[in-house]
Amino acid sequence: MRARLASRAADYGVTIEGRVTIDMKKVVARKNVVSNTAQKNILACVDAGLHRYARSCAFYFTKRNEVDGNRVTADKIFINVGGRALVPPIAGVDPIDFLTNETIVNVESVPPHLLILGGSYMGLEFAQMFRRFGSKVTVVEAAPRLLPREDDDMSDAIRDILEREGITIHLATKCTGLAGRGAAIVAQLDAPTGTVAGRAKFDQNLPS
Repeated sequence: MRARLASRAADYGVTIEGRVTIDMKKVVARKNVVSNTAQKNILACVDAGLHRYARSCAFYFTKRNEVDGNRVTADKIFINVGGRALVPPIAGVDPIDFLTNETIVNVESVPPHLLILGGSYMGLEFAQMFRRFGSKVTVVEAAPRLLPREDDDMSDAIRDILEREGITIHLATKCTGLAGRGAAIVAQLDAPTGTVAGRAKFDQNLPS
């Protein structure tokens, strides 16, 4: 099983020649293939009779929707709202080159240090992924624990897993300011650590 995975590593942008290296351009290219295939499959469903509405809508009761003022009735209605990035109003955020869940998937090099503001699912997924790619990763969460909507034991278990992989986690910590320092971004934290420098990624989103 492990030998099989290793033999296919190059398909995913992973090179094993003495040491493991990541070809991020190949990773991004494969991501684009997967994403484009998914979109084509959705369009194929449309061709087969599925009605797709990429607009705002209101849900009234079972089997009826209103899309842009037009009522839609069907036996089955699937609501797939997705999400869009929310950039928090932190001092100094506008001039810096930060990343969101939409833009980080197109990064074609492994950042030396990735700073993630927010400890929810999406941010933690990218934290683990880039840590395994080789980045130093720091997660800053304003709540006293990760995944604050989940049970305490689940939150603690996930924190333990991430810290054992080498991810630095700051809890009950707010980012009060951001500034550029050459190619890096410096985050001012209301914690004894004071500041952290890296490439910033915001883990917050709104329904699209």
